[in-house]
Amino acid sequence: MKPYILKIIEIFQRLNLKNNIFYQEISEKNYDTKKRSMITFDKGHWQDSKYLDKDDKSLFNKLSQNINIKKSLESYKNESVMIHMRRKRYENKVLSIEYYLNAINMLEEVYGDIEFNLFTDDKDIIEELPFKEKLKSINVPSNGSYDTIKTFAEMLNNKHFIIANSTFSYMAALIGSVEGSKVIMPKPWLNNLNINLKLDEWIEIDCQFEL
Repeated sequence: MKPYILKIIEIFQRLNLKNNIFYQEISEKNYDTKKRSMITFDKGHWQDSKYLDKDDKSLFNKLSQNINIKKSLESYKNESVMIHMRRKRYENKVLSIEYYLNAINMLEEVYGDIEFNLFTDDKDIIEELPFKEKLKSINVPSNGSYDTIKTFAEMLNNKHFIIANSTFSYMAALIGSVEGSKVIMPKPWLNNLNINLKLDEWIEIDCQFEL
């Protein structure tokens, strides 16, 4: 999505002008693939497998409209791993560090010396990470819409994925995984909630949540 489209969306949202021929917000509650406006903004968590179909070319085509995402999807992927840690504003849903350690160890057993790239919204946790020395890069994006898309594109440059219980990293793994990719996800997805988003070839690791 181009920056000027993002700016138009921000204006429509600020003026509360929704669901018209020019702009429409689609969520899980009013999901309809046939109902579209000139500009459509998909808003929500989308944590249901019926919305997350890797074979749905419309999703792939929509994401590919962004030049950075398109470039990442078409690029060669070396043996690198995206690690996503979502911590801020996530209440009692923050995954324990042990989940990430177990996932890293699992991939190192298979691939040996492998490149790890961290994406997190919490720069304060970085110095405390027991696997900090293993990280080739650390990405702490801002909250801006353009930066979010740029970060998503950078996630797609990796071949393997250690995802958080977040739609953001789930979608990166879903769209960005190729033949030979390993995707590791937490089990359960959210504390005390029965949400099953696992694909057949994905690996689940039992996890705990920080109090």
